[in-house]
Amino acid sequence: MTEKQRIINLLAQKKWRAKNKNYQKLWRKKNPEKIKIYSIRGQRKKNKQAKLYYKLNKIKINKKHREYYLLDKEKISKKHQQYYKKNKIKEKLRHKKYYLKNKIKIKKWQKRYYQKIEVKKRIKIYRDKNRESVRIHQQRHKLKRKNIIGKFTLIEWKNLKKQYNYICPCCKTKAPIIKLTIDHIVPVSKKGTNYIYNIHPLCLSCNVKKGIKIIKYKYKNMFKIDLFDADANLATPALNTRALRAQIKLDEADLWVFYQEIK
Repeated sequence: MTEKQRIINLLAQKKWRAKNKNYQKLWRKKNPEKIKIYSIRGQRKKNKQAKLYYKLNKIKINKKHREYYLLDKEKISKKHQQYYKKNKIKEKLRHKKYYLKNKIKIKKWQKRYYQKIEVKKRIKIYRDKNRESVRIHQQRHKLKRKNIIGKFTLIEWKNLKKQYNYICPCCKTKAPIIKLTIDHIVPVSKKGTNYIYNIHPLCLSCNVKKGIKIIKYKYKNMFKIDLFDADANLATPALNTRALRAQIKLDEADLWVFYQEIK
């Protein structure tokens, strides 16, 4: 095609567009199904092109992203947090899908990451500073593998200790002399839950003496403190509502009846 022919064609197109200004709008209204098909095709093409470009220029793109992130670190992290709070369920499902697809790859990466000396040092420092929270987290994972219901946060555990005035209800000794440990009133081995209402703080020796017995030690000078953590991101929806608290109390009552029948 010569330049003259190209110019003639462009002029003809301009004339046709001037006459039929609303032609595209009318055609789109008449053929919505066709537009959907075309848009899907276009998106697929764009995605393929983007993937190819990323594979060819992976290092360059990652470097740019890293530079941008370091410039406004706080602002970007806040944006991410806000988005995650709004779309929590959607993000969890996305992470789960990605994990199931790339399970082997993620495990390999984790092994490589945790073998680094810098990372090991960081983990050690964190564990020394937050021993209680680490212990609760480890216990939660252990019980989760055994399919045991319920979990509690560090704030809830602290509130429980405050309620007992940092005293072991069995031997009546205070916290600086003894170390308070987590003890289940209804033991986990006898279908007891891991919620905060099924826990009381005991010293290590009293905890060992109690063993698998179902005993609830009472302390006379107990403080009236709300145990439930309002800001806890727990698996059960709205754990702090009145309805759920009433439900938890009912479950506890049913458990006691069940154990009395066994006896």
